[in-house]
Amino acid sequence: MLIQPETAPSCKGWRDIRHLVVCGSPIRPHQSAAYFAARALVVREASAGDDSRIVLITTRSREAMPLPLDIAVDVLPVFASADSGRSWSIDRAIFAYLFASVRPNTIFHIHDSRHPILIPIMQGIRALGIVYLGGRS
Repeated sequence: MLIQPETAPSCKGWRDIRHLVVCGSPIRPHQSAAYFAARALVVREASAGDDSRIVLITTRSREAMPLPLDIAVDVLPVFASADSGRSWSIDRAIFAYLFASVRPNTIFHIHDSRHPILIPIMQGIRALGIVYLGGRS
């Protein structure tokens, strides 16, 4: 059944959309393209009334980030190991933070879903039954 515009419920905040973006890897220096793709989506979704934001997973601090942070962005630190950044680890507290405020209407949009740090995060998303979209943008 198609919902007519005059009978459709208000969309104000009915979706909680979190764009997961990995940035700052020494082995993937051009990942800012994924950030800007996610940023454009956040701007569009927020203007439509959704609660949309970027969850930026990075080895850099918020202050050292060379990207514009003028929209809703959660910066989550991860740590690259000594092997040229090929092995990343995520602190359990960050993991808990990522899933603490999940609601029934939460959607994770995973940008560059093949990044190794996203494997345990995607396993957590699946285990909790959270809706997600994966992609390479």
